[in-house]
Amino acid sequence: MQQTDSARRRVTMRRRLAIFAGIGATVTALAVGGIGVFGASAGVVEFPDICHSTGSSTNPYVVNHPNNQGQFEGHADHTGPIWTPGATEWGDIIPPIPALSFPGLNWTAEGQAIWENGCKPVEPTPTTAAPPTTAATPPPGPAAAPSAPAPVTAAARFTG
Repeated sequence: MQQTDSARRRVTMRRRLAIFAGIGATVTALAVGGIGVFGASAGVVEFPDICHSTGSSTNPYVVNHPNNQGQFEGHADHTGPIWTPGATEWGDIIPPIPALSFPGLNWTAEGQAIWENGCKPVEPTPTTAAPPTTAATPPPGPAAAPSAPAPVTAAARFTG
């Protein structure tokens, strides 16, 4: 019995469909398994609060909490120095993120102090200076030696 052309086409089509279904199922299984493996090995990255530069000298930083990689990477490009009075441009302050091998941005002693202060600039601690001394006031020290007696100008008289 000879198969007709249409019957051969149907068999060929079924074989192709079975092959593609098998490939699709394999790819799907690998993708789902891969997502589970990558998700387990990478873990969840915790993004810390950052101090986002505002461009306003009266309020130079605001607290910002990036919740994903894209938002974080956008802030990592906000480079520049730490805000100081009179500055016209400054960058964000970002703590280190070990899971991303990110060393931090503006994470100096000054940057850490601002970050720990809720992203508010820290007032410098005033220094106490000693009161100035004047030339008329002698410095404290040992008492001066007594002066020599005054010379005698009259002749001594003895009474007796």
